[in-house]
Amino acid sequence: MKTHRFLLSALALLLLLLTAFSAAQAAPQARPPSSPAALGGGSWTRVWRSSGAVFDLACADAATCIAVGEKGLFLITRDSGVAWHQEILDGEPDLFGVSVNSRGLALAVGAQGAVFRTEDYGSAWEAATAPTQASLHDAWVLEDGRAWAVGDGGVILHSENGGRTWRTQASGVELPLYAVQFLDAQTGYAAGEKGTLLKTLDGGASWMPVANAFPGWARIRALHFTDADHGFIAGQAGHFYRTEDGGETWTTITVRQGDGALASDILSVHLQDGLGVLGGAKGVIATSQDGEHWTVQTAISQDARDVHAVLSQGGTDAWAAGAVKDADSAAFFISRSRDAIAFEPVVGDYGLHPMLHEAAAPSPDVAYIVGSGGAIAKTADGGETWQWRRIQSRFDAEAVITGVSCPTVDDCWIAGQAAHNPGFLYVTHDGGDSWQWQDPPGVQWPWLYDVEMVDGMHGQAAANPYMFYTEDGGATWRQSAVEGGTANVEIAMASLSEGWTAQRNLGHRFTTNGGKTWQRYMPYDEHAGLFFFGVEALDVNHDGGLDMGWLTGCEWIKSEERCVSNTGVVFFAAENQDPGYAQSLPPDTPPLYTITMLDARRGWIGGEGGALLYTDTGGAAWRAVEAPTAALITDIAFYQDKIGFAATYAGEILRFRGPGRNLDSFTQSTPISVDGDIVDWHVGGEFYLDAANAGAVLGNEPYPTPDQLSANLYSRWTEDTLYILAEIADDVVGAGDHLALALDGLNDDVWGHDDDILLSITADGDFDAGSPEANAAIAHAVGRSETGWIVELGVPASWLGRDALAPDASIGLNMALTDGDGPGAGHTLLLEDRRLLGDPAVWGAIRVTNNTLALQNGRQDYEGATDTFLTIWGEDGHTVHGDDESLQTIFGWGQDYSTILLRFDLPPFIDNVTVDRAQLALYVIASRTDANYRIGAFRLLRPWNPNAANWHQADAGASWGKAGALQPGVDYDPQALDILPISSNPHNAWLMWDVSDAVAYWRDHPDENYGILLKGLSDQRYITAYSSDYNGEPGQRPKLMVDFTLNPRPTPTPTPTPEQRMLYLPLFRK
Repeated sequence: MKTHRFLLSALALLLLLLTAFSAAQAAPQARPPSSPAALGGGSWTRVWRSSGAVFDLACADAATCIAVGEKGLFLITRDSGVAWHQEILDGEPDLFGVSVNSRGLALAVGAQGAVFRTEDYGSAWEAATAPTQASLHDAWVLEDGRAWAVGDGGVILHSENGGRTWRTQASGVELPLYAVQFLDAQTGYAAGEKGTLLKTLDGGASWMPVANAFPGWARIRALHFTDADHGFIAGQAGHFYRTEDGGETWTTITVRQGDGALASDILSVHLQDGLGVLGGAKGVIATSQDGEHWTVQTAISQDARDVHAVLSQGGTDAWAAGAVKDADSAAFFISRSRDAIAFEPVVGDYGLHPMLHEAAAPSPDVAYIVGSGGAIAKTADGGETWQWRRIQSRFDAEAVITGVSCPTVDDCWIAGQAAHNPGFLYVTHDGGDSWQWQDPPGVQWPWLYDVEMVDGMHGQAAANPYMFYTEDGGATWRQSAVEGGTANVEIAMASLSEGWTAQRNLGHRFTTNGGKTWQRYMPYDEHAGLFFFGVEALDVNHDGGLDMGWLTGCEWIKSEERCVSNTGVVFFAAENQDPGYAQSLPPDTPPLYTITMLDARRGWIGGEGGALLYTDTGGAAWRAVEAPTAALITDIAFYQDKIGFAATYAGEILRFRGPGRNLDSFTQSTPISVDGDIVDWHVGGEFYLDAANAGAVLGNEPYPTPDQLSANLYSRWTEDTLYILAEIADDVVGAGDHLALALDGLNDDVWGHDDDILLSITADGDFDAGSPEANAAIAHAVGRSETGWIVELGVPASWLGRDALAPDASIGLNMALTDGDGPGAGHTLLLEDRRLLGDPAVWGAIRVTNNTLALQNGRQDYEGATDTFLTIWGEDGHTVHGDDESLQTIFGWGQDYSTILLRFDLPPFIDNVTVDRAQLALYVIASRTDANYRIGAFRLLRPWNPNAANWHQADAGASWGKAGALQPGVDYDPQALDILPISSNPHNAWLMWDVSDAVAYWRDHPDENYGILLKGLSDQRYITAYSSDYNGEPGQRPKLMVDFTLNPRPTPTPTPTPEQRMLYLPLFRK
């Protein structure tokens, strides 16, 4: 069953919007560090941290439980502990106590008076101001929202409004208070240092001391009453007492531990439905069926852990949470028991220093992370929640999982080593619910470092120095023939047949036959003194061969078995036995451990100290990116280019989301009236949003169909106003339907300043921009359409923090569209990320443009340009140049020797514009020309394949009409689009041809867009220019610039229906 999205309802979203917006206005919040601007706003955030203790745990019901802990740690499960969401709250204070009611109101309290509140079980937290700087250790909230918190110095705080505001109550003591509980609005208890126990009968207006049996030197850490008469106090040195008369008298409870009594500190106690559970120092968990007789469950007791929080549920289930620890560090765990005897970890508990080794991302929603302690983490919702499982090898020893490979979301292989025992290899075909052992080709597996499955049948496994391969999904593994005796630490297969392994020292191994044999390649001169950990290999032209390979590592001190500091290295080679070269890196780059390439241009590298590098030039230039970690990044895995995950040696999971999508804002020749009628909006430039392409869908499956909920979003601008139109498809329009737009006016990565505004509007026309002044200044209107409803907005530039709008301005954009009525009710579509405000990892943008379309690979997410050159030279004209980094045209003595072919995919909205001018531009890097050398641009008349075209053929088996694509009327239109005289020997300069007629023709005949031919016409010599495959400066690749004018909407055809007053256009693209 697919895990539901983290936020589940439209109501929860609306609460989130209001809460997050008010909090953001009160305190500006920086967004996470961004990746390079070329990615269009994507960023890395940390979505999981294994370190830090859990100090408290509370459940709102049988399924929903939340935990808080060290350095701002917050965890929540909504499915009884199967999957967990984690956040680190602002400021990262230690959080010692949490309380939640059944309505979703929760309070978390901690160090230096920290108070956080949420009204939706933690979907959105906001900080509250407490009238104290004392550390707060516990909190209690009632169903009606009244709440109390206690802490150091005898502090007792009280709130009447769900924790929004607080006032101090006089406790009469100055000793620390560690626990608080209220039975109703009047009766409550607080307990703390030196046996202090307080009681109130008037809601805390007055507190009175309660005599008890605790020694005066011992602190009470745990307090729990089951009703007005029956209660427990427990704490230091195992002291444990119960009352049956509301605290008038107390009797001692002895907790049996082996042959004696428990003598370590008790930190938490809880009873419900006849089942009691307590937790304490040294890993103690004890249970009771009657509240009087308690037994320590020694099977889970360990000295190197503390159990800070316990809960009893339903008479049979129990929770225990705390930390594995030493003097310097801690790592949290949460365990659960279904029989009050055996407690199994549901999250955490992978050792004091959990290490994560490798990641796999087979889909945008599903990813797997593996590591030490047999840890297997899986997300089914794009990293919002994580399911944690543990696997033990068949040797009954702790497993260290070092490799994972998942060709599909359900089919995964893991490899590693059992502690002090041989290696292992397991497979799952049910998404990780069960794992099956795969037999080795011999007696036992050696320690396996990595596994890589190219598909469900073909794969490789790496060891020291062995390699293994399978052709039947692992039913049979065979040992490969391997040259050399060094370890293979990572595998990268470019295709079924060809791939590399990083062999740690001096080089790589390669296979050309699917792993049956591996040859060693060690170019000592180039690689002397280097050590390689990471490897990547690509088959760029999809012919089954390896075209590009990378190795990452460091300079190595063999005698000390370590890297030299700041000696990160990346080696690149274009074939299996190419010695290659070291690519340029930023100064003082740390040792590098892992590399993943999204394609031939874009890729990521991770390394020591949180080193994170990005390239969009195939590695010709690597740029440092700020990472949300200081730990060693062990692996990076991406699904396509918009979502990726990284694992670290500190047990962290990092997530990349982006690039954010963009809405272009154009000018139009006629003014816009914000009146709910779209007839004055010129057509074109829309962005379409539905459940299939939304950044997130909030609500349960099935998700709404396009006719139930979707939208086309448009934008136009004048110097003083940004206009936005939303055409919303909704099969049942009602008051519950809602659109929210978050605009970051300066797109400055900070929310909560004067340039930021949240616009909220319902289908009934209710509008809120955050203040009466904003409501009056921002033009807004709602209308109805045949398929749903319409929203028009006119936002003054001044409300976006700008004196005026101008080309190249960028406004941050996020959008939430909610269906409150009809079959799609209860769902919200989010444009980016999984929340509208707060701290989204990704924002889209409204890009203000001067109605010029600039098409160039690597620019604003465009990758639709292809090109090649055809030459008579090289293998008698049979050489293919489709992946070359340069283009060349040569003409002399009355004939062509080289010609250039270029093609640009045109965006769909070009159909609705008038093309004013289109120019093709090439950046020339070398030339030798005569004074009268001319190059003509011609429209091509036939398709061609850049990966197969040569002087003789347009594609495999398809010859040109004349070699070089030079047959007029067959290969190209002889009517020149433009003829450009070339000045003497241009160098490092742009050459531009007017190709307006071709672009206008392609607009009307999109199936005939075969591109442009450039050929010499007179005199002689040549020019050389960068191609679209150039891996240097992206701005020097070929580009097509189109100036255009948007066209008015067609005049609606009159109908006999008198009520119809506006033109309705189809909302959905076929």
